[in-house]
Amino acid sequence: MTGVEREPLVVPLAWRPDLLLNLRTEEAAARLRFVRREGNVEVYVDTTTGEIMYRGRTSPAEDLDPDVEKRFRGVVDTIEPLLTYDGHPRKLGWFQRRRLARGIRELESLAGDGRWRVWWFLGLARRSASDLEGAFAAFERAYAIHPTHADVAREFGGQCLALGRGERAVEVTERNCSLHPRDAGLRANLALACLIADDPIRAKLEVARALEMDPADEITRALAAMIDDVIAGRRPRPTTYP
Repeated sequence: MTGVEREPLVVPLAWRPDLLLNLRTEEAAARLRFVRREGNVEVYVDTTTGEIMYRGRTSPAEDLDPDVEKRFRGVVDTIEPLLTYDGHPRKLGWFQRRRLARGIRELESLAGDGRWRVWWFLGLARRSASDLEGAFAAFERAYAIHPTHADVAREFGGQCLALGRGERAVEVTERNCSLHPRDAGLRANLALACLIADDPIRAKLEVARALEMDPADEITRALAAMIDDVIAGRRPRPTTYP
């Protein structure tokens, strides 16, 4: 990795190189959800299989104070199974809600200037606790610190949509698309943002671009049909999502 002294690669005895999974940019954007970073390794959840995926980075990652990092990882391990990644909070039992609330309080105590990972995860936790405004505030802080990270921008833009702040969502998702122009999922997000912002004509153009990049994506095809229905007057324009 750039700027890091070379060291031997240590892997489990049963590991073979053919176990590596290669995904195109569009596939990765559609399937993988960012969870956390461990040193120079990013951890994702494959939403198709539920498996944990790892991606190495070529430059050193942001460092937290060792004590803060330890506490942060502890919270992540504790509440990660309770989180939602599609905007629809899970039905949690009393003890699970209590565990999530404790995790949120711990994250709030760790959040500070420059700690975008903590703010980002706090946004996920608050959203999973149905605190939409609190999630927005946390995602906004993460985005202010690290606006070029695709997943930070994606979740912030999504929270804008959940609150009906379409114009802000367009601003965020448009910039995200400019930074990651080959990501069909981000382009579809921009189309949805345009629709929420009461610009269905542009929404139709953007969803067509997304389909050009990934014509087989069923979610994008459903979005295109919804946009057509709104333009034709067959259904009312949504003002929030989800």
